[in-house]
Amino acid sequence: MDKRRSQKIIVATIVAFLLLGVLLVVLDWQDVRRIVIEADWELALIALLFIVVSYLCLSYGFVVVSRIFDIKMKIRELLGIGYISTALNNILAFSGAAGHSLRLALMKRQEVKAGQVLASSLFHSHLHNLGMFCLLAIGLVFLLIHHSVHGTTAIGIALAAGMLIILVIIATAIIFMQPLRLMVLRILSKAIHLIARKDVTPFLNSFDQAMVLGVKALGKHRLSLSLLAILIAAEWISTIVAVWFCFDALGSPISVGILITGFAVGISAGNLSMIPGGFGVQEASMAGVYALLGISFEKAVLVSIMFRIIYDFVPFLVSLFLYRSLLRPLLHTDE
Repeated sequence: MDKRRSQKIIVATIVAFLLLGVLLVVLDWQDVRRIVIEADWELALIALLFIVVSYLCLSYGFVVVSRIFDIKMKIRELLGIGYISTALNNILAFSGAAGHSLRLALMKRQEVKAGQVLASSLFHSHLHNLGMFCLLAIGLVFLLIHHSVHGTTAIGIALAAGMLIILVIIATAIIFMQPLRLMVLRILSKAIHLIARKDVTPFLNSFDQAMVLGVKALGKHRLSLSLLAILIAAEWISTIVAVWFCFDALGSPISVGILITGFAVGISAGNLSMIPGGFGVQEASMAGVYALLGISFEKAVLVSIMFRIIYDFVPFLVSLFLYRSLLRPLLHTDE
């Protein structure tokens, strides 16, 4: 009975995530209509094709990481979970919480340990974000070198770049250095106990053990690490090419340096914001940087909205058709 109740809670949570995602898509419908009228959809479809490649690379990267962490689910199931969790997370984007929660809910019913799921999911997300941080660093340096940025703006950019490097180093150290990770987990455990009056120590211990085994396994999977690096590079390159085709679809092709800078700053600002999906923040940041770099502000706004449509809305709507097969065992269990 407890198991059945737990399954119902999982289904209800996932459905709630989906409904919130659909609501966010509907709220942006006026901007979607505007893009439909103004875009060259032959070029927009090419952009969408590169987004498909990006999602495939990211989803298969999740399969590779899962294998490194000794998760023995079928490749098809892992691909599906990797895809729908990414599509959902891009719409909600509460610091990755939605995607991690969905993976945890779907993979636990396959008798994968919770700590194992979270460890593999966080490791995959870190590698994915590492690619984004590298792009952001490139964009910030491009701003400093190739454009008339000075005074407080230059100082702000330099500080942002410095903080970015520090955050990447700390996050990487937490993953690969167990003493530091244990210290962070102890602080987290005490904070959760103080706020929620709940002991999560067993779960965090399970997470740490899975992370230890996963990091050790990395040494035995050098080919897998090489494949991961290729997949991450291909994922981000495909996404950037898609943005270029968005500009071309609206009649404004741009240089690679400007393209990467506006993209990296916009995506990073959206991810760091506390707003679901970074709605408004991502578009404003991306459009603002492109405008600073000489692109028409109105055109930059349209491009940022088009990118939102093909990178977030379309994959999310497609993912809705995949949930039924993944949730069927939960919906029809008799236990």
